[in-house]
Parts: sequence; C-alpha cells; structure tokens
Amino acid sequence: MQRGGQNFSCPGLSTNAEITACKKKLQALLLHLQKHIDENQRLKRRLAQASSVVSGFQGQIAELEAAIEAAKCDLHDQIFSHEELLGLKHALGAEIATYWELLDGEELSTEASV
Repeated sequence: MQRGGQNFSCPGLSTNAEITACKKKLQALLLHLQKHIDENQRLKRRLAQASSVVSGFQGQIAELEAAIEAAKCDLHDQIFSHEELLGLKHALGAEIATYWELLDGEELSTEASV
C-alpha cells in the first residue's frame, strides 16, 4: 500500500523495528556521551592540577625575581663601594708619591750639605 509517495507496508513491524533500532542507537549515543563526560571531567581534574603546579611555579618565579632584584641592589652597592675604594687608593698613591718626593728631596739636600 502506498499513500502520497510513502511506503506503509507492515507499519507495525516497521515501527517496532524502528523503535528498537532507535533505542539501540540512543543507548550507543548515551554511552558515547558518558565517555565524553568522563573524559571532560578527567581533563578538568588534570587542568586543575596543572593550574596548581603553574601557581607554584609562579610563586617560585616571583621569589627568584625578588632575589635577583636584591642581588642587583647589592651589586650596585658593592660597585659603589669599590669605586670609592679605588678613589681612596689613587689619592693615597698620590700622597705616598708626594712623600717619596719630599723624602728624596731631603736626602739630596742632606747629602749636599755633608
């Protein structure tokens, strides 16, 4: 029997078979969906763990950056002190050279008077 281009042979059998097929397909899709839901939850847990690890690393990075800044300040202070000491060394060297010149001059005048 055909009606408007549609085939209606054994409508009861075809409908039961279609319902059974649809139920099987629905169960397969539900199983597939559950697998995706489980995978999604597993990935969310991994993401949370990774975020925790990243937070820990960010804390370590912040500590290391602070240590680097402190080391830079310390290095700057040491360079400043070193430059001051070099200035003192040059000043003392010039003063010592002046004393040696004075001593050499006294020795020359002492030798000349003898």
